[in-house]
Amino acid sequence: MAENAQLSTTTGGLLNSVRDQLAKETLAIAMKNVRFYQLGTKLNLGGGNGKTWTATRYKRVTLPEFGLTEGTTPDGSALTTEQVTGTAEQWGQLQAPILSN
Repeated sequence: MAENAQLSTTTGGLLNSVRDQLAKETLAIAMKNVRFYQLGTKLNLGGGNGKTWTATRYKRVTLPEFGLTEGTTPDGSALTTEQVTGTAEQWGQLQAPILSN
């Protein structure tokens, strides 16, 4: 009986270290695959706001239709902003390893 208690204690410690290592490796892989993470602005949802966030962004600038003419200032276009909202979601799964005696 004491042998089983020792096994579960050791196994529990092993599972935590394996879980931590897998989390580090998974995060590193995810960060490589998220191309624009470094260009984003982190938003703080704060307490009591639920999962909905609102942000302000610039609308897309229209592309020019004609080439430039030397010595002529091109027509300007105003930058306009818009409000966007989103819902923060967290996805994941816990995969428990199968241990055999």
